[in-house]
Amino acid sequence: MHYTPRVLIVDDDPTARKVLQSILEPEGYEFVLAGDGVEGLDRAVEAPPDLILLDILMPRMDGFEVCRRLRVNPDLAEIPILILTALDDSDSRLKGIEAGADDIIPKPFDQVELTSRVRSILRLNRYRRITAERARFEWVVEKSDDGYLVLGRGDQILYANHKARAMLELPEPEAGSPPIPFLSRAKRLYRCEPPQAWADWLDDEPALDASRLLVKPEEGRGAAARWIEVSLFRPQESGESSRLARLKDISSDVANQRVMWTFHSMINHKLRTPFAWLISGAHMLCDQDLNMSREEITEVARSMSEEANRLHGEIEDILEYLEAPSLVRQGGACRLAELPALAEEIAREIGLDDLGVLLDPALSEARIGVSSKALDLILLELLENSKKFHPENKPSVAVEVKPMGPKAAMVSITDNGLSIPEELLDQVWTPYYQGERDHTGQISGMGLGLSMVASVIWEAGGHCGIYNRKDGPGVVLKLIFPLA
Repeated sequence: MHYTPRVLIVDDDPTARKVLQSILEPEGYEFVLAGDGVEGLDRAVEAPPDLILLDILMPRMDGFEVCRRLRVNPDLAEIPILILTALDDSDSRLKGIEAGADDIIPKPFDQVELTSRVRSILRLNRYRRITAERARFEWVVEKSDDGYLVLGRGDQILYANHKARAMLELPEPEAGSPPIPFLSRAKRLYRCEPPQAWADWLDDEPALDASRLLVKPEEGRGAAARWIEVSLFRPQESGESSRLARLKDISSDVANQRVMWTFHSMINHKLRTPFAWLISGAHMLCDQDLNMSREEITEVARSMSEEANRLHGEIEDILEYLEAPSLVRQGGACRLAELPALAEEIAREIGLDDLGVLLDPALSEARIGVSSKALDLILLELLENSKKFHPENKPSVAVEVKPMGPKAAMVSITDNGLSIPEELLDQVWTPYYQGERDHTGQISGMGLGLSMVASVIWEAGGHCGIYNRKDGPGVVLKLIFPLA
């Protein structure tokens, strides 16, 4: 953005004002004119200039008094003042300096000298203002709860505030030390998620509005996962290659979103079935037209008791979760052998009739780095999506669990529902992205659920991906979990 300096000319002689303006006009300045000292003060207050050219001998208020009043006004005190006067005695010069003038040029003046003096004063004033603004900026940035980086060409960190240095564990800068590339430093400490959002990071024109996350998985008891959102900006006056990056710790936001998602999922699915049984049983017992035998009444009461106990257990689970700091580790690592039973139970709850589960025998004793509760919610979200996005809500779903090398296991979920537009495939795992409107035009809920699935898996140190089937409609979800 180009900045045009503003010059205020205060002189009671109209010809003198026009001469000064015509001399300086080729420099491209903006001019404000005043016919005496009082008007000059009013113009300075209305639109503070970058420089004041001030005559001394004027009616109503002379230049000395104008100087004094400018210097006691905190909003105008820093404006450079150049006095142009026909008074050429040393007393007048001294009086002008004491009143606050920065320099004095006697009349008649040399045009080249005047132009040079004005140019130098404006350049120095601009430098002083930029320095002061930078000092204020750095003070605010250093006190900020967010990290800020100035990145140069090639991803080099040119500046990092205190918070950013702590987030990236940067050493204190030393004279002559080479700049550190941001992305390579970030990858030493965090996982860059989702991968597709970071693919263009080093491009000349990165997607500045992309959602990029740095994730540090949980590292045992007491070491909570850390989530940092990275936003890119390009300052308007800092050159083409310079970027400003903000690092915002959103760990608590992710945790709160996960609590909401978990609570909603449990309320919607875990409590609905026992409530339905209790209500149905109560209606049966109250309906005198049924003429139920004692044995039938006993059986209904027994079913209601079982469902009441189940409901109590589900409510206890909800309260336990809301009081727990993490879903990933709550209850410890779970055995993959639990997965088939969990998937089949969920299928019964949501009315998913065609489900096949295949577990590689080599993983029958293996454990993954998430809790049974987390795995249950992940399967619930994904199987429910398979049903929700099938044209008739009757998908065929295949779940397969197999090793991925010696340290990981992959859970793949394949359905025959709707394929996802290619431009949305990279978006569905992004936190807070709501994709149903673009996908189906009306179904809600995919954005929060899938983003929370991704957050649990990323936090555990795993990966997730979604692909369209190549042999027909539907999608394949691949979840990779580290073995505990």
